[in-house]
Amino acid sequence: MKWHGRTLPPVTVYWYDGQLSDGSPNLPPRPAAVPEDELLGEGENGSYFVGDDGVATTGCYGNGSRLVPKAQMDDYTVPNEVIPRVPGGDPYGEWITACQGGTPIGSRFEYAGPFTETVLLGNLAARVGSGNLIEWDAQNMRSPNCPEANQYVGREYRTAW
Repeated sequence: MKWHGRTLPPVTVYWYDGQLSDGSPNLPPRPAAVPEDELLGEGENGSYFVGDDGVATTGCYGNGSRLVPKAQMDDYTVPNEVIPRVPGGDPYGEWITACQGGTPIGSRFEYAGPFTETVLLGNLAARVGSGNLIEWDAQNMRSPNCPEANQYVGREYRTAW
């Protein structure tokens, strides 16, 4: 996978969406290193990422990002921001400025396309049901090992008039 010009190794992603289409719960196991009284994400929403050296969590829209358990934050220095933020917190104004030839938006298609594809894969996994491992061939936009998932990818358009 290429991201910002760098080749990155594959990652394994587990998607939990609170509830499957049949109504059964679909919640992740709590990381053993995180005490029960510590909030993951925002409680009802959010994400957590398990790495070789610990666990990071964030709210639904990336706010409130932190390492858990809380003790991990004691000696941690938050890095300087290197990704430009939306001026004035106004994504509509940022888009209009970009359309007028100004600074390109931060979530242009080169970034937003692959990001959206990743999120939609979570929805695809929830749709085909729990327990299905879905391998994804991004080049061909297909799952080579889960043919029942492929019916939800793309659409057939009617013939032109």
